[in-house]
Amino acid sequence: MDLTVIPEELVSTGAVIESMVAEVATQVAVSAQPITAVMPAGVDDASLLASVNFATHGANFLAQAAAAASLLASGAAAMVHAGTVYRAQENANTSLL
Repeated sequence: MDLTVIPEELVSTGAVIESMVAEVATQVAVSAQPITAVMPAGVDDASLLASVNFATHGANFLAQAAAAASLLASGAAAMVHAGTVYRAQENANTSLL
């Protein structure tokens, strides 16, 4: 079983993932205010409680989205780094020949 590594593909794919993470982070940031500041439908206790519950779920979503974006970004950075290291090692090996 052979493994072929194409360093340029690792680097470009990592860069694409990094840009996707940035776009998702932007969209999540835009949605932060509407999903955490839910206005109650009325002044009764049920409306206030529903509003607080939705806002709490929104805050939990934002925390989870931030954690997911951070994990995905670190994976993308590792992919870019791996491609760079592979290319440098291949260049070093080629120069020995």
